[in-house]
Amino acid sequence: MPEEQNRVLTNHISDLLLCPTQKAVNNLKKEGIIEGVSNTGDIMYDVVLRNIEISQRRYSDGIWLNELREENIATIHRAKNTDDSNKLIKIFSAFENMDKPVVLPIHPRTVLVEFLTNINIKLISSAWYS
Repeated sequence: MPEEQNRVLTNHISDLLLCPTQKAVNNLKKEGIIEGVSNTGDIMYDVVLRNIEISQRRYSDGIWLNELREENIATIHRAKNTDDSNKLIKIFSAFENMDKPVVLPIHPRTVLVEFLTNINIKLISSAWYS
């Protein structure tokens, strides 16, 4: 994958590597990288926790959080999935079998297919991907 090649090259030329987990630190060590490596924790997890707090304050009646509990949330962003309609058919077919509707922030490059209208999926804007 191009992303993996970019990661390896970037790791080897970087002076500072901030890792979300000890596993990531160990992986860098296996690549021979030990200088400038720090386990900083998972910022995405921290963002989720922070936004739950904000949501609870903003939507103190609990309506928004209750709605979220009634839906599955999924993302698809790798090019090998978003650019291949056959793979998308398999992914969306799996969504069909889920017990709750799927909320899908969809990547702008995703190849959309006609059958989307027949599946219980809510597509939401994914402006943060651009």
